[in-house]
Amino acid sequence: MVRSLQADRPALEELAAEYGEQVKIAKVDVDSNPNAAAAMGVRGIPALFIFKDGQVVSNRAGAAPKAALKSWIDESI
Repeated sequence: MVRSLQADRPALEELAAEYGEQVKIAKVDVDSNPNAAAAMGVRGIPALFIFKDGQVVSNRAGAAPKAALKSWIDESI
């Protein structure tokens, strides 16, 4: 089963609300910002990155269910 980027949007929006100010979730349109995507080494969408103090501490590619995203975030912060 192929999942689109749109499928992850509700889970990410719910997680943003749950984490509140502890975590900021942002979206970058790679079509409008190809230089940002290239600088981060994005090869596929979705590409997710966790930053801490301005540095990438974890990244992952591909769609995932909300529980897996939450676990990944919790392990990284």
